[in-house]
Amino acid sequence: MRRWQLIHELALGTLIATVVIGCGRPAPKTETFPVVGKVLLPNGEPLAGGAIEFHCQEGARLNAFGEIAADGTFSLNTVVEGTRVAGAVAGEHRVTIVPPMDESQSAVPILLRDTYPVTRGQNDLSIVVEGP
Repeated sequence: MRRWQLIHELALGTLIATVVIGCGRPAPKTETFPVVGKVLLPNGEPLAGGAIEFHCQEGARLNAFGEIAADGTFSLNTVVEGTRVAGAVAGEHRVTIVPPMDESQSAVPILLRDTYPVTRGQNDLSIVVEGP
């Protein structure tokens, strides 16, 4: 019994030391850039509600996401190594719009035909939904 207690204490001590000291290698830095914009319907009116997702087509291939507000505006966030950070990675992105749910509590995502660039610095985009 004493032997198992010693093994348990050593394992616990190793775990604590790893958490406190770290693994000895720095976490990779993924650079994101602010992305805001407005989602418009083909008639120029804002899409009121829903969600937007940017799918990076190059490099890190990290997706960015955001909620579309009632006035059609959005801002993007990316999850990098389990942490939510503002913005999106640079590069060309495919865009998916998830419109607000209808009465049946369903919404069909719309993958847009065009790609949208995210560049270094501030990005302010107008995105036109081509229609379902």
